[in-house]
Amino acid sequence: MTEPSTWLPASAPEERNTGRPRGSLRFGYRLALVLAFHLAVAAGAWWALNPDLDSRMAAPGALPMLAGTTAGLIFIAISLNVSSRVPLSGAVATFIACVGALVGLIPMVESVYASTSMTRVDGATVVKAVEQDVGMQQVDYRLPDGTVERGYFIKRSRSWWRIRSYRRAHPSWSWTSGVRGPFDTVRPGATLPVLVDPTGHAYARNADANGNHTTELVYLGTVAPAWLVLEATCASALVRRRSVAEVLGREADAEAGLPS
Repeated sequence: MTEPSTWLPASAPEERNTGRPRGSLRFGYRLALVLAFHLAVAAGAWWALNPDLDSRMAAPGALPMLAGTTAGLIFIAISLNVSSRVPLSGAVATFIACVGALVGLIPMVESVYASTSMTRVDGATVVKAVEQDVGMQQVDYRLPDGTVERGYFIKRSRSWWRIRSYRRAHPSWSWTSGVRGPFDTVRPGATLPVLVDPTGHAYARNADANGNHTTELVYLGTVAPAWLVLEATCASALVRRRSVAEVLGREADAEAGLPS
């Protein structure tokens, strides 16, 4: 009767990783994250073009906190699933770029839409002006053809004293909402140029509400490169072989003395 060999294990050691490596996501999950991120961004862009004059959180120029926060949280998972060739500091940098891009998205969308899709009408008369709690005014404009358009007047004050007093009275609201005052006011009877959407999609607004073409170029020059970084990050998360999260998981296992 032969004895079993002593140099061969009687049974194979128990495999710790029977499935995918820790920190690894299947392609389908990564694709779902990328799609969800873009849907959240699209929701923020839709919010920018569909403000609600009667809602404080949906006022024109306000940041869509729900859509922005959702997109930011999803992008954290995306940035951790980029290629392992990208250092962790690079993944953190892409998230910082994501935050900047989301903050700049709303004014860029509004500015580009106003300059490309809305029509300038000179000689509009202010019929009614109601100041909101954030300082922006709801305004009814009577156009030269006699029609009345509902809209708003939003023009930031350049007075240093007004800005200082406003910041003291609104220490957090001006930053969390995106509607940063103080604003100049307009009185009924005033005549000024306005932007009107021929499709009736957007509210009428004073023509200088979004600055000028220089302001638009500044938005495009800062936000567009950030979005290129975001799209490159999403592409890396989809096509990579091994992710940053997998490397971090293996390093954590090695420190704990666990087999990888």
